[in-house]
Amino acid sequence: LFLDGNKVPAELPRGISEWFIVRTYEEFCDFMVKYTEDNMRFPSIMSLNHDLHKEHFERENNRHPVSPIKYDSYSEKTGKECVEFLIQLSELKQISLNSKVVIHSDNHKGKANMMYILSAYIKNRGHEGVVIEHSWKTR
Repeated sequence: LFLDGNKVPAELPRGISEWFIVRTYEEFCDFMVKYTEDNMRFPSIMSLNHDLHKEHFERENNRHPVSPIKYDSYSEKTGKECVEFLIQLSELKQISLNSKVVIHSDNHKGKANMMYILSAYIKNRGHEGVVIEHSWKTR
């Protein structure tokens, strides 16, 4: 699964034949619900971006470097909310999150928020099969 508002993956990881590309929070949620219903597991590899809409870029560029991200000011949801949905779905369906998750966002604060949420969940729930990485080639 590849979540990004406008980028495309530059390569296919070993072991997968194609990326499922989703662009928005809504597409992500719809895809994950259907995928887990059909397969009773999560995709083996997920590459996630934080900034999914142009408003995320515009506000990020105009924000003071030490200011936190004001998620409630966005009209469109970010990759952080996608991670939160992923965790909720894992809990609801009782499906272990045994995936490789790559956060490929250029937004360092957004990436850190996403990684913190995922790491805390993995630590608290014992999902030891999860691998979180920081980067990925996109174009």
